[in-house]
Amino acid sequence: GAQIYPDSFTSGIRGKFMEEIINTPGEYSVELYDKARQIIQPIGTFRVTGNKKTAGNGETENVNQCTVEAWGPTHSDSGYPFNPQPGGESAFWVRTNCALEGSTLIFAGVKLKTTVRKNLLTARVPNGHELEPGKYPLEIRLGHSGRLLKSGELQVR
Repeated sequence: GAQIYPDSFTSGIRGKFMEEIINTPGEYSVELYDKARQIIQPIGTFRVTGNKKTAGNGETENVNQCTVEAWGPTHSDSGYPFNPQPGGESAFWVRTNCALEGSTLIFAGVKLKTTVRKNLLTARVPNGHELEPGKYPLEIRLGHSGRLLKSGELQVR
């Protein structure tokens, strides 16, 4: 809840949403919702940077920078399912260091029903065998934040 004073107010983020934001580097817009007038007023930007740790050689590295470590499949043949599943559906897998609860794989702009496990996201693509030759982007919507992380492009031959 917010604390309201005559000339200012304070508020905070709690629980899983707070953990998700502080563990996902990026920029988040901060806005005030005016219930009385039903308007949103921009306040500014909240920036989360990766934690730094010192390596043995004295250099620093990002600890919690979100990265896609591996994903697949990366190629497919038109007319055939890729990574075929029982029932004939296609499927993707993505290994990442930020597989947050609520994360979703988005394939060619379509949100897929995604299973989240520690460091692994998986999702089925019902009509993967119907894809025409071309390149189709695969992205991750990180948790409930709306931030997108690009995985790559499926190349259909």
